[in-house]
Amino acid sequence: MSTDHPDGTLPIVISRADIKTPIDFQLQRVGVYLKPDWEAKEGNDKNFCAVLALAQDVWDDATEYTVPTGKTLYITDLAAAMESTQDNILTTLYDETSDVTLGAISGKGGCSIVFSKPRRVPEDHVIRQRAVQNAEATVTCHITMGGYEI
Repeated sequence: MSTDHPDGTLPIVISRADIKTPIDFQLQRVGVYLKPDWEAKEGNDKNFCAVLALAQDVWDDATEYTVPTGKTLYITDLAAAMESTQDNILTTLYDETSDVTLGAISGKGGCSIVFSKPRRVPEDHVIRQRAVQNAEATVTCHITMGGYEI
């Protein structure tokens, strides 16, 4: 049976019946998104931001969040920045319910990380992002955390 048909149809034989089905492969397009991009598109993204006046060597909670029942939170990134570029800031992501540190980053004047594999936080778990700095004065610090919830 020849597949070259002048009318552009593809013959399909089922048992003893002949059916001609036009298929236009150029109209068959599907968009592909990375999971975080898709969740942002669907409105499931979560971004937490806090501005803190941090005293030297005093830990403070920047963010506290309880994952809703029936949902799972995926943390994709953490960041922290401070007024002083000469001193260090440290921020941690802590799952209080499981008593587990999910991530920690530090840097001079600021720091950030995008996790290669998102940190998974199950339903009803309480997470905290905390920060501390070592400047010899109280300084303003910006603390952020991002991800998506499904």
